[in-house]
Amino acid sequence: MSSAPDTPRAGAQDDPLRAAAQAADQEPVDPREIDSAMIAGLYRRTGPLIVANFGALVLLTLALWGKADTLWLGLWAGVLASWTLLRYGLARLFLSRPRALDESRRWTLAFAVGSTVAGCLWGSSVGFAGDLATDSSKLMTAFLMAALSAAAIAGYTNSLLAFAGFIFPALAPYAARLVYLDGDPSLTIAAFVGFWGLLLWVMAKHLNHGFRDSVALGLRNRNLAERWRRERDRAAAASAAKSRFLGHMSHELRTPLNAVIGYSEVIAQQLLGPVGNAKYADYAEEVESSGRHLLGMVDGMLDITELEAGGRKLDLRVQDPAPLLLDAADRWDPAARQAGLSFEAGVPENLPAVRIDADALAQVLAILLSNAVRFTRAGGRVALSAAASPSGVTVEIADTGAGMTPAEAATVQVPFAQIDGEDYLTRGVRSDDRARHTSPRLNVARARLLTEQMGGSFALDSAPGDGTRVALTLPPAAPGTAEPADGT
Repeated sequence: MSSAPDTPRAGAQDDPLRAAAQAADQEPVDPREIDSAMIAGLYRRTGPLIVANFGALVLLTLALWGKADTLWLGLWAGVLASWTLLRYGLARLFLSRPRALDESRRWTLAFAVGSTVAGCLWGSSVGFAGDLATDSSKLMTAFLMAALSAAAIAGYTNSLLAFAGFIFPALAPYAARLVYLDGDPSLTIAAFVGFWGLLLWVMAKHLNHGFRDSVALGLRNRNLAERWRRERDRAAAASAAKSRFLGHMSHELRTPLNAVIGYSEVIAQQLLGPVGNAKYADYAEEVESSGRHLLGMVDGMLDITELEAGGRKLDLRVQDPAPLLLDAADRWDPAARQAGLSFEAGVPENLPAVRIDADALAQVLAILLSNAVRFTRAGGRVALSAAASPSGVTVEIADTGAGMTPAEAATVQVPFAQIDGEDYLTRGVRSDDRARHTSPRLNVARARLLTEQMGGSFALDSAPGDGTRVALTLPPAAPGTAEPADGT
């Protein structure tokens, strides 16, 4: 049997990522939330800016002490320090209370006013600089302008209004002094100053747009995650309701079905006397057969709902899987040969012990081998094999039957799912067997759920015309666990 063609892994992984990215981009975001997040970022940066502000203030005051009027210098330093502390208090107030989205504009304006006043105070320090012709004064001026520019880029770019309010009054006085350093305006220095201001604005605008896009993406992802959680909870509630309903209905249907099967069996076997017309006995046999089939469906639905809800508790024990696999092969070999199929069993005797529920594994094997025999035409092959693996024991059931498309192979593992188009349940099934196998797609889902509840894994690989391969990985016994000789 040839397996289904492999699909490129990159494409399979890229499509979900691309879909998630598109979903995030399309998720609506309230612009007020973006503004609120941007202004919150401004106020969160106030702490480091305050430290830098006081550091620059102390250094500048010490550098100018004795070179400028001490009274005016002290007054200027005191006002700037007081205003800095006032702005810090405003930031603490902002961060300590919940805020409505409509308040963002007011808080942004308050921050812009604070930064503008701070810029004016820093710009006024040019009055203490004295003669800028000396090398030390030029060096101090260059350092101060660079420091103020860096502070504006680092702390104010979340709001272009606050950035402009700080940077222009802080740097314009120093820029004017440099341009008129020798008394007459210097076009070269003016060009450098203009380029510096343009560069600062371009950088601030670029960072502002980047911050805004980043905030918008974060909000979209948050909204998408919240919507996904709501949909997940809604789906979980619907699944739980479905499981409760099916469980209840399954119990309710068992009683009348048992009565139908019992009475039809009495009639078919004519236990209470002969039936006048032989056709009636034949009809009774059909009723009994259909009733047993329907009862199997009801039991399947009940089993599925219990497995999904975790209501079925398995008796997991450490045991040798070889006897269970060989017993399943012995049971299905005659059925396969009767259908004109070859049956191959490759089960070594030295398989490692696994931790399984014997009844559950027998049920899984019966489901998979039954499907393999049922959906393989005469002349085909069914194989059961097992081998030790790093994950425990891998059991494989393969056939050369009708096969399925990848979409059908995925859907058939989902309880109560429907497959559109050509019916998987009748494709390749013998005509004399077709009418009795029109149940919902429960068996493969039951096998998967039972395998996973034992702690194993279930993989189904199929392609139309190339048959189906199912690989079960049974979990190994826990290290140090004694292996019972009798499997109990």
